[in-house]
Amino acid sequence: MPKNNLSSDIKRHIDVFKEHFDDKVDIIAEQYGSIQKRLDEHSQQFVLIRNELEVIKIGLRHKVDYGDFEALEKRVKRIEEKIKVR
Repeated sequence: MPKNNLSSDIKRHIDVFKEHFDDKVDIIAEQYGSIQKRLDEHSQQFVLIRNELEVIKIGLRHKVDYGDFEALEKRVKRIEEKIKVR
């Protein structure tokens, strides 16, 4: 095989590999954009969830434990009974 033909065959193979490689890089680039978009959406959802949790935490600080509520209810009953007796 002449040197010129060998050189052109190698160049053709390199061009085919390069084209194949470029196609794969394009696919990865497209997927990256899609993944980045989904990550941004999830980040926004996490911010909303975090805000909702803060609201819940603030609300829970104002709530009374059930055991404390029962004790308070008993105290109120005793006071009411003392008031009725008088």
